[in-house]
Amino acid sequence: MNLTVSAGPIGFEGISLVHPDDLPRVEVKTCEEYLKYSDQGYFPMSNYDIKMSAFFEKTCGFLKALKNASIPSISFISDANVSLNSHELIPFSIIPNFIPEIDRRIKDYKNLSFKNYMDNYRVKKLEIFENGFSFEYLGQGVIMIELFRADLNNDGMEDILVHCYNYAVGGSLGYGYNLTITRRSNSDKFEIVES
Repeated sequence: MNLTVSAGPIGFEGISLVHPDDLPRVEVKTCEEYLKYSDQGYFPMSNYDIKMSAFFEKTCGFLKALKNASIPSISFISDANVSLNSHELIPFSIIPNFIPEIDRRIKDYKNLSFKNYMDNYRVKKLEIFENGFSFEYLGQGVIMIELFRADLNNDGMEDILVHCYNYAVGGSLGYGYNLTITRRSNSDKFEIVES
């Protein structure tokens, strides 16, 4: 937690965080610093800092989740064929979205899976890799990567920690964060686990 987070270019010197109460700006390089100040209400200062904070979210979120992880007693995701790339099991409503009007419309389609969406709507540049996928739609792009599996909320059920990155296609907006998802039975789709 005390090592400098590896982010982007060589010579990376951390990111700047600011507080809504006009407290002094802070520079963070480690997970310990990033989590401490984030817990105090600090947030990335500039567009650059927002984008680079994705590295902190992924690394620090992984370490924080790993620290609290336990061995699950039940799992509906242990089958090798059940993963982030089981697109029929991913409700489209849990895929990160930063356009409020589209987000509201998608939430109305609770039973629409990502596979249904791909089959019936315009998904561009779909790329599938071993531990996740990326795609573009409606002016935005999404990358979802599985980080690891464990019981992450102490309910005995196996969960998946997922790193997400959203970006504006052709724009400069981009940000990252982590989600925890699970399945409650062999007939259920994935759902977000509230932390």
